[in-house]
Amino acid sequence: MQGVTVAGRWLFAVALAVSALVVSGSAQAQGAGYFEVLPPAGTSLDPALAARWAKGVPAKAPDAARVAVFCRDAVSCREWESLKSRAGRGDVAAMRSMGFRLLMGDGVLPNDVAASVWLEKAARRGDGLSQLALGMYLLRSWWDADAVKRGMDWIEKASASGCATASALLMRQDGISDEVRARREALWRDQVRKGKFSMMELTVLPYREAWLEDGARVSGQVPPAFWRALDAGDVTALALAGVWQVTGSMASAGVPQDVAAGVGRLAAASERGDAPATVALGSLCLDDEYGKDFGCDALGRGKIRGWVEKAAASGDGDSMALLGYWLLSGADGSGDAAGVKWLERAAQKDVPEAVGALALRMMMLDRREEAGRWFARLAGMTDRPDLLGVVALYYGKGIAPVAGENEVASEVRRLGWLGEKNAMQYLALMYDSGEHGSERFPQAARAVYAMMAEQGMAEAFLPLALVCAELGDGACARRWLARIDPDAVTSRDARELARMCVATGPDVCRKRLGWLASRAKSGDKVARVLFEQMPGLAGGR
Repeated sequence: MQGVTVAGRWLFAVALAVSALVVSGSAQAQGAGYFEVLPPAGTSLDPALAARWAKGVPAKAPDAARVAVFCRDAVSCREWESLKSRAGRGDVAAMRSMGFRLLMGDGVLPNDVAASVWLEKAARRGDGLSQLALGMYLLRSWWDADAVKRGMDWIEKASASGCATASALLMRQDGISDEVRARREALWRDQVRKGKFSMMELTVLPYREAWLEDGARVSGQVPPAFWRALDAGDVTALALAGVWQVTGSMASAGVPQDVAAGVGRLAAASERGDAPATVALGSLCLDDEYGKDFGCDALGRGKIRGWVEKAAASGDGDSMALLGYWLLSGADGSGDAAGVKWLERAAQKDVPEAVGALALRMMMLDRREEAGRWFARLAGMTDRPDLLGVVALYYGKGIAPVAGENEVASEVRRLGWLGEKNAMQYLALMYDSGEHGSERFPQAARAVYAMMAEQGMAEAFLPLALVCAELGDGACARRWLARIDPDAVTSRDARELARMCVATGPDVCRKRLGWLASRAKSGDKVARVLFEQMPGLAGGR
């Protein structure tokens, strides 16, 4: 049964989507930042807000930001090139993965602008998760009415693509009529129901494969031996028939949909200790509201919980995850500690539901670094829309933790890649010096300096020339050094150069100053003036 555990066998679509909204509310209450899910329907943008942002942020990000992708290490580069190759062949999941990685800083430097490029490629091919992430990304641009409209269009497309998280957001939007809300809620409930049934089928997939021969799996023919085993009370047949009766997936093969009978058979199998039946039944009856729809109240919640606890104690990973989430969902919080422990045990068995629940829990507790690790693990271990909808929501909106960044650095980085001048300057220095908790990425520093220089920001000319020299691009280094007016060079420029030497370290300093000294000897006026302004600068080598 281990293979089934790794694949995951039950649905969290409702729980995760709702938890995302609950966690965001907690973050707001803690002062961790606002979280406006969707703009109210029929409202116009605040002109004052639009004017304030328009002064500092271009209407569109610079083209260079759209292609600025930098691997963190050789392994990450190989993974990225593999994904890029798959994407080039039309693999939508690879395109989405590239977008998610850029949003999360997973193996590459985070860049939401470049992420949006790959998400849009996948979104245009109908991928609901990419549509949701792209829509939330565009909704960040409250000063840009066109971006907001396009963002809402993508979220509506995500809902139409079957993304339950997108449908949940639309259902909660302010300013819609009761009729529209009812219609959206009906769509969401239908998606949740289908999702639950789909995951119940996955739960008993090994039993289906054991009972149905290859041809029968395609044709849906149920062999006579199955019926005999069911009559004899075989536990695997009970579990399989129970799921079929609840979902109605085998009605054409003579197993009519009968939810009450199906729940009864799952209960009989659970009573006898069958973990797949227990997980299927528990996931169906987990939620108070939806449990009533399936007749779970008649069984008794305590009895179902006892079966789940027994299966979890036996070592079944999915039961551990189900029990952990059940404990966490208690209103009084009394089961939180135990719930987290069960989730952690399930996560050790690679159960994606447990990983997703832990990510949300860490976000609720404002333990961002841990949350980021869980989110990244979830994104790398499953392709399931019901679970990844939360990743798309959180990282698309830009409120989830990013590897190697605090919240301030994340905001500066996002504005920097959008082309906001002050943020670009800070971001370039961050990548150039490795300060503020960041590693040095001279290639990324060069890209940001170049964006600044192309906009005519003269303060970027010298550092761009120096980073080009460090990277061995002499033509680039000479080009930008030549753009500097020698008469405008002051001692302040020389002091800044010395400060960067300290920040970048002696090896980089020697390389940069060595190049600058060679330019001075060859007659370059700017290099000579820099050394004249601070005679001790040469000693920094």
